[in-house]
Amino acid sequence: MKMVWSIRASDVDLAHYGWLHGAAYRLESGLSNSPDLIISNSHSGRQFAAAHGFPRDRIAVVPNGIDTDRFRPDPLLRAEQRGKWNLADHQTAVGVLARLDPMKGHETFLRAAAQISPERPEMRFFCIGAGPLQAKLTRLAAGLRLAGRVTFTGASDPVPALNALDICCSSSVFGEGFSNAVAEAMACGVPCVVTDVGDSRLIVGDTGLVVPRSDPEALGQAIAGLAAGLNDEHKAEARRRIVEEYSVQRMIERTLAELARLKLRPVSAP
Repeated sequence: MKMVWSIRASDVDLAHYGWLHGAAYRLESGLSNSPDLIISNSHSGRQFAAAHGFPRDRIAVVPNGIDTDRFRPDPLLRAEQRGKWNLADHQTAVGVLARLDPMKGHETFLRAAAQISPERPEMRFFCIGAGPLQAKLTRLAAGLRLAGRVTFTGASDPVPALNALDICCSSSVFGEGFSNAVAEAMACGVPCVVTDVGDSRLIVGDTGLVVPRSDPEALGQAIAGLAAGLNDEHKAEARRRIVEEYSVQRMIERTLAELARLKLRPVSAP
């Protein structure tokens, strides 16, 4: 019998999550020679794990697969959701789809929104998701004078929410491996602006923009720049990249290839 593990994140700042998470990670690292194969959903996850004692030669990278039949451009869903959000056709919707958690960098996103709002009155900003930082982020938005410009939607169905957006933003500051939200947005034909965390740079390729983490000014400039040049070809390119590189079928093919290689290897010594 052979054992397979999975890695789903990278560069997690455990100081935000209490002693139990740190203890669990140290235990996981200590036991990481037990599996015969460890599948990481990101290159950054592989690098981070190897730097923390995991056996590098047993870690293979298989990116997540996106259901591109479910996550696809849908004009009817777009119109319906934008109606619920009171968005006019000429308004540009920019959103983060993520739980309200320290790793997701919503503060950076809100500060970027405050920076560009005066010059982009047509823009509206959305924090799509729920989480423990709701009250704190709401107060921050008020302090940044974003009343009427930013909406906290709470937990939402991602398919209509993403279709309603014109730009999806990943403002994460740590912890990302493979960002499903970015890939799902692209599958819906929504170009992305992402921070250079995890494998987000690899996911967007040349279909979106990448900025340093924790840099509101750079994030704001990238959002404004992408919005100024948005067209149908950008949307098509974003979806095409996910269909070709990060579909469920591609994930299955890559996983089966790694399992076939594992089958040919001898069982690891106890």
